[in-house]
Amino acid sequence: MQTLVIYYSRNGFTEKALSILADFLKDPTDTIHIKDMNNEVDLNKYDRIIIGSPVYNNRVNSKILGFCKKNMEILSEKKLGFFVTSLSDIETAKDYLFQSFPKSLLRSTRCKSFFGGEISWASLSPVERLTLQMTKGITTDVSNIDLNEIEKFAACLRKQCR
Repeated sequence: MQTLVIYYSRNGFTEKALSILADFLKDPTDTIHIKDMNNEVDLNKYDRIIIGSPVYNNRVNSKILGFCKKNMEILSEKKLGFFVTSLSDIETAKDYLFQSFPKSLLRSTRCKSFFGGEISWASLSPVERLTLQMTKGITTDVSNIDLNEIEKFAACLRKQCR
């Protein structure tokens, strides 16, 4: 089973969550940060494609969404998994996932998840710090990584490939 993970990670948490997911999957997996993606990636050689993005300002990354829309036809033929990372509560984060990704792709998979979120205060810009202070009352490092949810997502992906 050839697996490709396409993701966006701004401050490193989504990438960290992917590392944990890879440990649970135990399958060889190619990963591509969306900013490093070029048109030379042959999606046809992959059986399974996992797409992940953090949520910033109530939105999934626009390049991730653009990739999904541009590649709807080929993605609809693949085994898919979608996840988001966010500091929001699980219901709000799942709403972001369901409202952001193309409905037809979401309907084609049972593997959709929310992995929690993490903020490293030192890595934030002054504007990001101010925004978090004003909108969420956050003034320090925060982590709500959900290892159980990552493990359940990996189990769903494994089951999908049987």
